[in-house]
Amino acid sequence: MGLFSNRSGKKGKRGGKPKRSWLRAKPAKQHGDMERGGSGWMRSVLSVMLLPVVMAAIVAGLWYGQRALGEQIGRSKATVPTVVLHDVPGWMGTDRADSIRRVVAAQVSTDPMDQRSLAAAVAALSENPWIESVTRIERSRTDRVEVFVVYRTPIALVGARDGYHLVDRNGHRL
Repeated sequence: MGLFSNRSGKKGKRGGKPKRSWLRAKPAKQHGDMERGGSGWMRSVLSVMLLPVVMAAIVAGLWYGQRALGEQIGRSKATVPTVVLHDVPGWMGTDRADSIRRVVAAQVSTDPMDQRSLAAAVAALSENPWIESVTRIERSRTDRVEVFVVYRTPIALVGARDGYHLVDRNGHRL
């Protein structure tokens, strides 16, 4: 114990200041102490003003980054998606099913992040006389679009001035 200090606080043989500067206690800052970095209130006001600017920059960076990433993915995956119709009735021929696929393919863009094109495909399918309602349209992969709809079933052939037409149970002309 004689080399450093004893419990009473007296210094032993190795007296003096500690060699490392980080061991020394720093003096407390005084109000208005300009030599040590400015006043405390000015620093707190600047930090409060700087916080919204930093937060706005982070939000703007995320927004622009997401848009740029979506555009890049759209450019790199520019393939025509395969349209898959689910629960196609057996009585519906391949010609009608292919025409429905073409309607969806014409509306859906190659950009896998584009949800507006899927909404446009829903609107186009809703106007098709063979489709009663659209359950959902989803992208299962970047090159595949799954279509779930409820088809109208023809139940009668009705004669008119311009020929014969199929109608469903509600009298909707197909």
